[in-house]
Amino acid sequence: MILTKLKTKVPDVQKLAIKLFFSKTAILVYQMGKVGSTTVYFSLKKQFLFTPVFHVHCLGERALKEQEKAYQAVGKMPSQVRHLRHGNFLRNQLNESAIIKWKIITLVRDPIIREISIFFQQKEHRFPNGIDTNEIIDILQQKFASFKESTDYVCTWFEREIKSNFNVNVYDFWFDKQKGYCMINKENIGILIIRLEDLNNCFNTATKKFFSINKNLDLRAENVASYKEYKAQYIEAIAKIKIPRDVCELIYSSRYAKHFYSDEMLNKLIEKWTKESK
Repeated sequence: MILTKLKTKVPDVQKLAIKLFFSKTAILVYQMGKVGSTTVYFSLKKQFLFTPVFHVHCLGERALKEQEKAYQAVGKMPSQVRHLRHGNFLRNQLNESAIIKWKIITLVRDPIIREISIFFQQKEHRFPNGIDTNEIIDILQQKFASFKESTDYVCTWFEREIKSNFNVNVYDFWFDKQKGYCMINKENIGILIIRLEDLNNCFNTATKKFFSINKNLDLRAENVASYKEYKAQYIEAIAKIKIPRDVCELIYSSRYAKHFYSDEMLNKLIEKWTKESK
């Protein structure tokens, strides 16, 4: 039984476990960080009152332990972090996968802007005394210059997480680059992939089809408070940073980029980050 495996005093996980026990369906907002997951999570949580909605970035045992250590290093206990609480609970449910209907929502995003967003989210912990914008740009440029597809977090996320834990290779399925989303169905697993740049335009159309509902979901931006703290410097860094064309072309030639973005989109992104106008 699912409930017998739950040995925790964390209230939200207890409630989710009870819902999972009765519904036998799990909705997972399951995606890499800084791709709009919090916004989607709260939207779905508000709609699905009797079905458990989980928010996770990883389900692999090793990945969970690495993230726990990372949070502990900045003074946060894993029990204080929602996606780790949910991830550790769900990790134990993967063995029950045959009796659970999994509905997974995941978003993809331009890997360059995502890396910049991650840096600013972690900036306060990494540089508690502050850091100059030009220094930030230097660090980011070094990061992009060292890009390697085989080890890059974004480029390997689907293999490490979705394929490893649910045996679904998303690259085997066509992604509608014009609409900005696709749906994958395999046995008891449903996956909705949405390109973040198209989230506001296609979210309701996609979720209505995916969940077989008629109601529009209320999509409101979350994590706004933390963004406000670094907004000015974030905007300044994006305006100033100039990434060499060969670096951009290498990043955007990855399987990840080519699967979710059209050639036209990628060319515009290269133009954006190289600051080259045609």
